[in-house]
Amino acid sequence: MNLCFYQSIARIPLGIAVTIEFIGPLGVAIAGSRKALDFTWAAMAAVGVGLLSVSGGSVAPLGILFALGAAAGWASYIVLSQRVGRLVAGPDGLALALAVGGLTLAPFGIAASGSRLIDGRNLGIGVIVAVLSSAVPFSLEFAAL
Repeated sequence: MNLCFYQSIARIPLGIAVTIEFIGPLGVAIAGSRKALDFTWAAMAAVGVGLLSVSGGSVAPLGILFALGAAAGWASYIVLSQRVGRLVAGPDGLALALAVGGLTLAPFGIAASGSRLIDGRNLGIGVIVAVLSSAVPFSLEFAAL
């Protein structure tokens, strides 16, 4: 989710990327709706996403694809975190999810960076980014829920 988001904002404006990313939670809300009024609100939100996504300049298609990937990741996060929360008590589920995510993305980082990835400075920056962009926010969210 975060990787796709970061790649999207490297290619398209931040506002467009965030707006497209909100399609994920919107889709989850629509899937869980049962009342006609819920669908009306969701349709209005979808129109808003469309209007906010329109820009005067050109937008890189790859940036849009990455933003849609972030949306899919966010939707998956919402659905899977509910399931994991029921199965695993405390922060263990979050630790497992972060480990799986890190191991899943490691081959891409190694392929893109090679030996630069194991440079001490780069590893330190990577740990800081991981803690501040994933571990802390998700831990706080789980504590709040």
